[in-house]
Amino acid sequence: MKRQALGKGLSALLPDRRPANPVADAFLQIDLDQIVPNPRQPRESFDESELDDLADSIRRAGILQPILVRDTGAGYELVAGERRLRAARMAGLARIPAMVQKIDTGRSLEYALIENIQRQQLNPMEEARAFATLVTEYDLTQEDVAQRVGRKRSSIANSLRLLKLPQRVQEMLRSGALTAGHAKALLSLADDEEILKAADAMLLGYVTVRGAEEMARASKPESSAKHEPGPVDPNVRDAEVRLQRALGTKVRIRQAASGKGRIEIDFFDGEELQRLFELMEGGRR
Repeated sequence: MKRQALGKGLSALLPDRRPANPVADAFLQIDLDQIVPNPRQPRESFDESELDDLADSIRRAGILQPILVRDTGAGYELVAGERRLRAARMAGLARIPAMVQKIDTGRSLEYALIENIQRQQLNPMEEARAFATLVTEYDLTQEDVAQRVGRKRSSIANSLRLLKLPQRVQEMLRSGALTAGHAKALLSLADDEEILKAADAMLLGYVTVRGAEEMARASKPESSAKHEPGPVDPNVRDAEVRLQRALGTKVRIRQAASGKGRIEIDFFDGEELQRLFELMEGGRR
């Protein structure tokens, strides 16, 4: 039997109420040293400056929303609220308000994942790995995962595809140097070598997302209906591909039998035209 979707996520479990006394009687006060981190926490990095700000807020106003924990018998395991827990430790608190729920390990990951997604705290690679864990370790389908996190199944599938990217590109996504939009365009390229070249060009500003998409389309064989009559010189085709890689957009070389011809370079707007002009002029964007 499939598990019921979480609907509104954690809102039903952690009501966002802000009483005059932040420590509501409905929640337990638990010693911080009794709480261990969630080993299934999908978030891998925490911004120290943001934690400092949250710790300052906690010193002034206390914990306004309890964390969620589960009783392990030997203590408590954090389910959701790791930023609050870390900031509470930084603020010097000895105890923290918490709601204790009976939650199995699979649901613990779901709640941690949903909380981070709702708060937009995961980078694309953290999301992808968390979705993969739900699929592989907890035997959920992509549709199951989509229902639990409030996404479309295609969104989950696209996220999981990120795990196929070269490791160096995954690091770019993890650090925020590239976005999920960049990654989607990169995944349409033919092989890892092409992906790495395009990713490096994106970092330098030489290739846009649309430019990478054009590179991908150019690398795929066109239908016979789109080909001009007559055989295509392989040297001309190779020159087209090399120019497309260099410029990050569609390039066509039209050459007559006499040798005379023209080069066509696509651009999408004024900004793209300016980028191409500066690139061909030899300047830096």
